[in-house]
Amino acid sequence: MTATTTTPAALTLCRRIGTSGSVLLALGGWTAGSLPAYDASGLWRERGAEAADVGTVLTYLGLVLLVCAWWRLGRIAGSLGAGELVRVLVWWSAPLVIGPPLFSSDVYSYVAQGLMSVRGLDVYQLGPAALGGPLVHSIPAMWQHTPAPYGPAFVGMAQAVVRLTGSAVVPAVLGMRAVCLASLAVIVWAVRALARATGVSEGGALWAAALNPLVICHLVAGAHNDALMLALMMTGLVLARRGRLLWAVVAVSLATIVKAPAGTALLFLVPLSPRWRGRIWPGVWRVLAGASVATAVTATVSVVTGRGLGWIAALRTPVSVESVWSASTDVGRLLAWAASVSHTAGTESAWSRPDTITAVRVVCLLAALVAIVLWARRAPAVGPEYALGLSLLTLVVLSPAVQPWYALWGLLPLAATAWHRLSGAWQKTLVVVLVFSVLPDGHGPALDDLVTASLGIALALAALYGSTALRWLSGGGAGGAFAEQKGLP
Repeated sequence: MTATTTTPAALTLCRRIGTSGSVLLALGGWTAGSLPAYDASGLWRERGAEAADVGTVLTYLGLVLLVCAWWRLGRIAGSLGAGELVRVLVWWSAPLVIGPPLFSSDVYSYVAQGLMSVRGLDVYQLGPAALGGPLVHSIPAMWQHTPAPYGPAFVGMAQAVVRLTGSAVVPAVLGMRAVCLASLAVIVWAVRALARATGVSEGGALWAAALNPLVICHLVAGAHNDALMLALMMTGLVLARRGRLLWAVVAVSLATIVKAPAGTALLFLVPLSPRWRGRIWPGVWRVLAGASVATAVTATVSVVTGRGLGWIAALRTPVSVESVWSASTDVGRLLAWAASVSHTAGTESAWSRPDTITAVRVVCLLAALVAIVLWARRAPAVGPEYALGLSLLTLVVLSPAVQPWYALWGLLPLAATAWHRLSGAWQKTLVVVLVFSVLPDGHGPALDDLVTASLGIALALAALYGSTALRWLSGGGAGGAFAEQKGLP
C-alpha cells in the first residue's frame, strides 16, 4: 500500500484514539480530578467515593489511549504537514477545556494569589491562608502558608484574570486555563518557526512538543503557568533566530519573571543571532547590552506592578518542600539516614538531616550551573536550542524542586530543532512514565487509587488488544510497513 493511502489512515486512527482518550480523561476529571473544596455553582463538586473511583478508572483508561495514540503518531509525524498536526492538537485538547483541573491543584494557588493582589495583600510575604474562605481549602496544606514563588509578571496576569472573571472559583480557573491555551498557541507558532529555521520537519517537531502527553495533561488539563513561561521563552528564541536580539531578551526576561528558570535561555540568545557569527567582541557587547535590557525589563515590571523586588527572596519557596522527584533531596535524605544509623551505632556524626539535605542540594545546584556554562560554550557547535534544552533538563534533574512537567522546560527547545532525538523508544518511555506518575487529583497515591488506576489501564489495554487498532499502534500492518520503509522512528 502506498504512502498516500496509509499515512492518512494512520493519522485518522491516531486522531480518533487520542480524542477518545481525551474525552475519557475529561469525563473522569469531573469526579476524580482536582476538585475545589467549595463551588457555589455546583458544577465542580465531589460526588462521593464511588463516583471518584469510577472517574479514576475512566481517567486512566483515557490516559492509556492518549499515550498510545501519541506513541504511534510519532512513527509518521515526520511525513505529516504542520496543519494536520495542529488539527490533531485541537481534537486532543478540546475535551479538556471546560473540565476541572487534572493532575494538580496548583491553579487554585494561582487564583488565590491573583485574588490576594486584588485585595492589596502582598503575595511575597503572605500565603493564601491570609485570604480565608473556602478557596484556601482547595490548596494543599503545605502551600497555604507559603508566599508565591512566581515572578511579578505572572502574579500580575493572575490578578488581571481574577479582576475579569471575579472571585468565583470556576470562572477564575477557566480564565487561567484560557491563558494556558493562548500560550500553547504561541508555543505552536514558535516550534514551527524554529523547525523551519533549522530545517527539521514541522510535523515531527509539533509531535514531540505540542502533542506531547505532558503538554496535554499538565499545560491544558492542569493549567500550569509553565505554559506562559515556555511561550515567552520560545518566542525569545524565535526572535533571536531572526536577528532581533534585544526583543528576544525582552521576551526571555518576561519569561524569567513568570518563572525564574527561563532565565537560563538568556545565555543562549547571542549564539542564536545571525549577526554574531562567532566573533568575540561583538558577542561581548551584545551580552552586555542584553544583560542591561534584562535588568531594565525586570526592574520595570517589578515597579509597575507595585511588587518591588520581594519576589526574588520568595524564589526559595519551592525549596522549602522536600519533593520526592528531586534527586538531590533524595540523596540528601539517604545520606542523612546513613548518618543517623552510624550515630545510633555509636559513631559520631556532625550532620543533621536538614544540614545534609541542604549541602547536597547546594552541590547539585553548583553542578547544574557548571553544566549550563559548559553547554553555553558548546552552543555554536551543537546548536543553541539543543544546548539550551539539555541545560534545562540538567537543571531540572539536579534542582531541589522538581515536578514531572518540568521536563517540558528542556523538551520543547529540543523538540523544535532535534525532534528525532526524542523519538526513540526509551525517550518516549520516559515521557510515558512521567505522565503516569501523577494521580488525577494531584495527590499522592493511596491503595484504592492504585487499584482503580490499574483497572483503568487494564481495560484500555484489553480494548486495544481486542481491536484492529493494536496492529497500528504497534507499528504492524500497512502503516508499520510504510514507517519501516521510510526509516521513520
